[in-house]
Amino acid sequence: MPHVDETTPKHKQQQHHHGQQKHNKLVPRRRNTDTENAAISKRHALLVRDRRILIFITFLCCLASVLWIVSLSTDFWIIVDTVPKNSNDSTAVLKSHLGVWRGCITNRQRINDSTNIVDTDGCSYHNLEQDDHELKAKPSVARTIVDYRRTIVALAGLSLLCHIMSISFSMYTFRNSRYTFKRLAGCMHLITAATTFVLIEVVSNGADFSRAHLLSVFPVGTVWYHGFSYYLAWYVCVQYGIAGLTFLVCSRKRKSLNIMKEDGTMMTDDEY
Repeated sequence: MPHVDETTPKHKQQQHHHGQQKHNKLVPRRRNTDTENAAISKRHALLVRDRRILIFITFLCCLASVLWIVSLSTDFWIIVDTVPKNSNDSTAVLKSHLGVWRGCITNRQRINDSTNIVDTDGCSYHNLEQDDHELKAKPSVARTIVDYRRTIVALAGLSLLCHIMSISFSMYTFRNSRYTFKRLAGCMHLITAATTFVLIEVVSNGADFSRAHLLSVFPVGTVWYHGFSYYLAWYVCVQYGIAGLTFLVCSRKRKSLNIMKEDGTMMTDDEY
């Protein structure tokens, strides 16, 4: 009796499909040529070099942020030296140094109308309100000086926020190396440098204005100059400016190599 094939059309279709899968698995995958492998190796070496540069720059930015905190915490942005006209003056301002948050003044005073003269040091935080007896006599001067102080304090807080965001964006580029994130980090570094620069200029202009109108801190005949806190601020500004430019240079979009992977899909720039 002849054999009858009882296989249904559905079973035949499944067998044909499984046969195609087996046939596809046996097809050899595409391998890169020597030229393509050399191009990939060169591109990988460039990416590794850029990554090392950005890591080093980020480390310097972290160090600069620490120095920025030191600069804001110390009171040696402006130093004022006074030479008394008469060494027997009962009261005279000898020296003062000012920072972002407070200032310190060294006074020479005579004790109880005796011949004993002592030097006393006193520090106080900057007053952000117009309640100083000396400033009340000149309301316009008082408003200007208080505005300078408030601006400096606001910029100091804003700069700290910019520092935190800059470091965070820089570290994120090590996890995701796409050029868009590097550009974002570079722009944030430049914003931080700009904020620091504006703060430095406001402090300098405020010192010039106070020298002309605030005689309790800047007596006639005084000589003032910048202290180490001021120069630390300039280092931080330059460092973040260099960091921003470095991130922007390393974020340039390179020409695609147009190399296909073994599975036949195009290799992306992040896979080199």
